Amino acid sequence: MKTTRRLGIFVFYDRDGIVDDYVLHILRELTTVTERFVFTCNGALCSDYFSLIEQYTSDIFIRKNIGFDALAYKDTLEKYIGWNQVRQYDELLLLNDTYYGPFISFVNIFSQMEHRNCDFWGLTAQEQRGDINEPYHIQSYLINIRTQMLHSSTFCEFWQTLSELRIRIHRDAIVFFELQFTKYFEDKGFKSGSFCNTIKVKKKENLTDCNYAILNPYKLLKEFGMPILKRKCFTVSRNGLGDSIRENTQKSLIFIQHHTTYDVRMIWKHLIRQLNPKQLADSLGLTYILPYRRSPAMDITRKKIAILAHIYYNDAAKVETCFSYLQNVPTSIDIYITTSLPDTKELIQDAAKRHNITNYQIVMIGNRGREIRGMLVECADIFRRYEYVCFVHDKKTTGGFPVPEVGDSFMYLLWDNMLKSEQYIYNILDTFEKNPCLGILAPPPPYHWRYFSDIRTTWCGDFHVSKKLEESLQLNCVMSREYSPITIGTAYWCRTSALHPLIDCHFQPEDFPPEPMQTNGTICHAIERIFSFVAQHAGYASGIVMNDEYAALHLSNYQECVMTLSRDNLTGEEIFSCDPLTLRSEPIRMMYHRFRDVYIYGAGEIASDVIRCLLQMGLEPKGCIVSDGRKRTDDFCGCPVWELSELELDQEHTGIILALNKENQRQVLPSLLARQFTNIYLGG
Repeated sequence: MKTTRRLGIFVFYDRDGIVDDYVLHILRELTTVTERFVFTCNGALCSDYFSLIEQYTSDIFIRKNIGFDALAYKDTLEKYIGWNQVRQYDELLLLNDTYYGPFISFVNIFSQMEHRNCDFWGLTAQEQRGDINEPYHIQSYLINIRTQMLHSSTFCEFWQTLSELRIRIHRDAIVFFELQFTKYFEDKGFKSGSFCNTIKVKKKENLTDCNYAILNPYKLLKEFGMPILKRKCFTVSRNGLGDSIRENTQKSLIFIQHHTTYDVRMIWKHLIRQLNPKQLADSLGLTYILPYRRSPAMDITRKKIAILAHIYYNDAAKVETCFSYLQNVPTSIDIYITTSLPDTKELIQDAAKRHNITNYQIVMIGNRGREIRGMLVECADIFRRYEYVCFVHDKKTTGGFPVPEVGDSFMYLLWDNMLKSEQYIYNILDTFEKNPCLGILAPPPPYHWRYFSDIRTTWCGDFHVSKKLEESLQLNCVMSREYSPITIGTAYWCRTSALHPLIDCHFQPEDFPPEPMQTNGTICHAIERIFSFVAQHAGYASGIVMNDEYAALHLSNYQECVMTLSRDNLTGEEIFSCDPLTLRSEPIRMMYHRFRDVYIYGAGEIASDVIRCLLQMGLEPKGCIVSDGRKRTDDFCGCPVWELSELELDQEHTGIILALNKENQRQVLPSLLARQFTNIYLGG
């Protein structure tokens, strides 16, 4: 039996030039089904990774990051390999790095496809989608081309249709390469095929106009042998109103872990590095509801664990509340209590005696920097000597609060979800032990009183100072105003190795502002929000933890708040800058169906929301437009940015979504109408 001589082209891109383990897994698999393959890198590649790649191929082609995978394939064929060499092979395999897997071997996949009657095939196909004018096509993350098609003159001719001028944004690569590839060759008489018949699945379930590999990857994995999981499953924007609650992505990860030999830590490692911590927590469902009345059988005596509590207020009732929780700490766990007031120290000693707590030490600190200072100055060494640390502090109503219960509820939120019971503490530690990728578990953010106004973002005006701290710490993380920080209130359980990049900065008392501290904008407010980003830099994920009793109360109150908000919104008054339900409406789809190019007017928060909503629907804008003199960047949310006067817009084929607030809409509309431009949708 003749051995198939197969050539492969693997297209790789990473914003940091890092080759993750999941990519090396694909390269290992490639060696089993190709005689030769080229590693084509779009953009820079860190020098540390050349030797790793060379274990699998000596063909490494570094090119400018232009044209996405479409022009990368074209340049590799024409400039690196050459058509004469290409024709020496029986088959050509084109694939990229936009998925995790394969979960079964490439040998198995190619063996199953060997007897399929087709000239080219992929792992999945997408049926025709009339609403956005997409033809049936093989999805381009993996396409194998067989001899007859590979050696035809038609194959060379197709690549001549692609050019740098034609493919400028990602949508261009989809329209002119992925959507046209199958149609082009089927029109020439070649037959396509797919390993996993997603179209049959969708017809069986009466589903249309959806990317099933993204919508329900779990069913494809479990019932139809899907050998990969698209990375986009973890990153597709939901904007709070998705088609599902992400359960299929989570179930997919669990299925891969328990039913394949694939190491899911490769997925975790890549996602932790690539995604914003909140985005990752939402995608993977890193909200843990743990029981407080029962615990797993585990021995914590072999672990070095500490509780670090800051008790400031000279208030006997507050101190008593703290000790009602500290008495839940197992005696094998060390307790350190920081305070800056001698009178509070006496209250602490009295409370410890009443509760018969002896496994504690009091650490006196200066009253500058509050609980943050005690953690990072006087007690920094605790994070070096222990494997796990819980940090928590007292809280009290201050100026601007109508009743003391506001502060009391916040304090209850922190302590009840950190130290609810001895069994609960065991469950938290067990959660860390079961997931070595988990670095931080924090309580949920508050939403009672006016905290609910911060429900959309908990940066609370502290993004700029947090970003400045991130830069000074030289963190390799993904901090964005778009996603809220996970840690609010300076309470958490942590695997201490996740916070070493912060602890090792050797903070001094003078690094913190003197009292009275302002309500926002200090380094303390930045540190309060930086923990999950420090953990990301150290290679760990962060999540939310609640005890089951608190979670029931939390959910009930949250539903009441949302219902109240919904009722108020029936008046027609807009609450959010951009309503995602509006963006899902028929006018948007019709705009994309009618116009060749769709632009976003704006490059601010509303525009960011609009772009995320569009991408969620599988739509991509041509770029962003700003008024003359307002251009601050050449790229916004992955879209090129132009000033209005820079563009000669074809009114017949161009639509504009006005992603501005009402005041700016009134300012911009006259200039557009003056140019007799009427194809406008008010997206804000």
